[in-house]
Amino acid sequence: AMVERGKAAALALYRGILRAHRKMPMEMRMLGDKYVRSEFKLHKSVTNPAQLESFFVAWEEYLDQMMRTARRRDSVSSGTLDQKTEIDAVGFGRHL
Repeated sequence: AMVERGKAAALALYRGILRAHRKMPMEMRMLGDKYVRSEFKLHKSVTNPAQLESFFVAWEEYLDQMMRTARRRDSVSSGTLDQKTEIDAVGFGRHL
């Protein structure tokens, strides 16, 4: 049960990811939210510290990537970043 880092940390990470998804197009957001919900539910009862650590690290990296992509998108739309700058597409499930 997500003991090592604590349930509070898991909940904060989960909420942060769902918040980051708000910047995504609706279809991607719905798909992403559903995927995140199912992954967090699946790992709710995991007690192996190594498995939990990899779970947290992978989702923290995912959230970090989402935030970088959102910042890049905001910079492009505000004109502070060259329009030709490539915006990364975040792939669900790559962390597994």
